[in-house]
This record gives sequence, structure tokens and C-alpha cells, in this order.
Amino acid sequence: MPLTITEFLEARIAEDEAAAKLTLDPGNMHPYGDTRIPAIKPEEWGGLVQNYLGGPMGDYCARNNPSRVLAECAASRKIVQYGAGLRIDRTRDAETYAQHRSVHWIMKQMARVYIDHPDYREEWGYSG
Repeated sequence: MPLTITEFLEARIAEDEAAAKLTLDPGNMHPYGDTRIPAIKPEEWGGLVQNYLGGPMGDYCARNNPSRVLAECAASRKIVQYGAGLRIDRTRDAETYAQHRSVHWIMKQMARVYIDHPDYREEWGYSG
């Protein structure tokens, strides 16, 4: 049975969250996995990446550090949980119907980020 958009998004959020948490595990914070090299503190991530890569690539990687990914996962999860409880029902008043459609549209945009995932369904496709 195919996943619902809610199940799909929850699974992708959980994957992103797990990857970010793995990088913040104290045992995984040694450069190159070498425990002889001092561990990198999470708050030093941005500076280290910027020093190593420099320029726009360094800026981008520093901005997408594990702590930020975890915050983004938490925010995304709240949107998905809110949307999961909504039903698009034309029998509701026009304002409620429009709000529920908007939340489902947002969830479709969130799913589109994972368009190359094998569980992505074309019916969630981009719509404006």
C-alpha cells in the first residue's frame, strides 16, 4: 500500500533528523573519524567548514549545520502533524476549506524536495 503524504514526509523528516543527530554524537565528532584528532564542538562547525571550504560553498555548508537541520526538522514535523489532522471537505465554510487546502498545498511543496525518492508519488506534484 502506498504511503500517504503524511507518512512520506514523516519518514523523510525522521531520516534527516537521524543523520543530523548522528553527526552530533560525541563519538562522531572527530575529523576523518580519527579519535586522535580532537573532537569538533557543534558551535565550532560553521567556522571549521568555512575555513576548510571558504567562499560560497563554505557559507552554504556552515549555514546547514546539524543543529539547524534539527530545528528545521522540528518545524517541518509540526506542519505535517497539523496537516495530518485536516480534511479537505467542501461542506465546510469557505474560509476553513481554503485554510485546509493551503496546508495540504504546503505539504505537497515539502514533499517535492524529495521528488527523487522512490516513494514519492506524482500526484503530490507541484501545483503553482
